[in-house]
Amino acid sequence: MAQKPRPRLTDYLIVYGLFAAIIVLAWIVFTVWRKAVFFVLAASYGSGYNVQAQYTSSLAMQITTLVVGLVMLVVVMAAEPYLRHALRARGRVPGREALRRFLRFAVPLAVAIVIGFVVQVVATTVM
Repeated sequence: MAQKPRPRLTDYLIVYGLFAAIIVLAWIVFTVWRKAVFFVLAASYGSGYNVQAQYTSSLAMQITTLVVGLVMLVVVMAAEPYLRHALRARGRVPGREALRRFLRFAVPLAVAIVIGFVVQVVATTVM
């Protein structure tokens, strides 16, 4: 029984390059959505200032940072083994399999970025 050849160094470079791209996309999602929530809060409170609104918006920003940060951490932690196992996929070219798996993470992250920008634009036009 013939053994499958070991992955080459270039295969590993492809996989971890795609993983680095997922880390960058996750960071962009994190920053875009933090800013989007800030704009939504600013639009909802308007120009009036009161202490209650300040505390509420501070709490909302902290919760948003925590939730979005944890979700992006889980995405990044799940992406690495998922991409790495593309090197062991039977009957497939490792680079193509890694790219196919990368797109399963990258497309939803890109959609989240676009939706975050749309939320920012809508919130700033309402202000």
